[in-house]
Amino acid sequence: MYSHKQSPITDDERKIVARVFRNRKDLPLLVEECTVTANRCFVPEKKIIAGFDLYLLDVDGMILLLFGEWMFDPYALIVDEESFERWDPKEAFFKNFTVRYLAENGNVLNLRVHDGSLIKAEPLPCILDSDGVCECRLFPGSATTVLDDMAKAGLIEDKSKNKERHGVKARFQEIIWIIFERGFVAAMIGVIVHLLPVLHNGFVFILCGPVLGIHTAIRNSSERINSQEWQKNWPRGIIYGVMHTAAVSCVWRLLGSWK
Repeated sequence: MYSHKQSPITDDERKIVARVFRNRKDLPLLVEECTVTANRCFVPEKKIIAGFDLYLLDVDGMILLLFGEWMFDPYALIVDEESFERWDPKEAFFKNFTVRYLAENGNVLNLRVHDGSLIKAEPLPCILDSDGVCECRLFPGSATTVLDDMAKAGLIEDKSKNKERHGVKARFQEIIWIIFERGFVAAMIGVIVHLLPVLHNGFVFILCGPVLGIHTAIRNSSERINSQEWQKNWPRGIIYGVMHTAAVSCVWRLLGSWK
């Protein structure tokens, strides 16, 4: 069961929108409000971004998609503490709730849980196309035809598109970008080594290693960095940074010795 309507934006929601869209002058007067009782809940077996939960809820002729880290924001997810403690995001989602979101981009303003009851999440064997995913989206569908409905809504990754994305041309462009990026970093390290010859190599490693490490961690994480991705990437990034700095520093010093 679900009901859907447009509702006037509240003062608190207006502040949220103003904070998110700082350069926007014409704030919306209405927001989408959807009150649902979910019949079934699905979770894709493969996440599009590690650490970000995604749910597909069957709500009588429609599928409600919910996605993002806002589910763990106490200002966005309004639920009593006992119900929140009982909730295991990997196993279930709340059955009865009202979600308010922006129609233009699907950004969730808040989700208010009604009674704390949970509905078990069923694994869904599919690979989602991240281009069609937003924080909240409502589209026609049902539990019995959910995969076909997702394909019609542009949520299932197109194999031909995936092949093109990872084809020879795309790989060549990626290699060129990596060479350019690494070359720029190498040049910056070379400038440091050249302008500060009195510095010991170890000090250059300490200076450049963490910087490159942070850069790598950011680059390898999702667009919206979450703690799990950051914790996974930053140690590997710093190791990469120190090794990269050592190699480039040695090359620059060898070139300098040939003069």
